[in-house]
Amino acid sequence: MAINEAVELAKRYSSEDAARFVNGILGQLARDRGLAEGDAGAGDPAEAQPAGPPVPAPGAEGGSTEP
Repeated sequence: MAINEAVELAKRYSSEDAARFVNGILGQLARDRGLAEGDAGAGDPAEAQPAGPPVPAPGAEGGSTEP
């Protein structure tokens, strides 16, 4: 897959951090477009992205959580 090739190039010509960045960006793009192969659990679990937008903590929208 092209994502794996891009990650390998980033490792070879830059750093491990760059490879992780490239993997995260291209992986999210593939998931957004429905192009990702396999399940979301494939690959490094440390690089897994949440399935949707973050959920704000209670009271994070300016309101108080106390009665």
